[in-house]
Amino acid sequence: MVIDFIKKEVTFDEKVLDLTKREFEILELLAKREGKIVSREELLQHFWGISDTAETRTIDVLISKIRKKLNNHYIKTKRGFGYYFEENET
Repeated sequence: MVIDFIKKEVTFDEKVLDLTKREFEILELLAKREGKIVSREELLQHFWGISDTAETRTIDVLISKIRKKLNNHYIKTKRGFGYYFEENET
């Protein structure tokens, strides 16, 4: 996978992915913090200014869509903590 932060493009399996602006932004944030867990709350606050996450599944839905486009590679979940980006999967 190649993420072009200038062109705002992601190439995966030799194809440019059709990511929405928000999907790209989430992937970009996680990739730039590779290996560091980012909570749902932090993502919601960062992108929407929302601090109460009890009622929203927005992040979960977007992460699911990104994962699908990446064939379930790179974005991992640490249950109870959040999401993280892992370039070199084992």
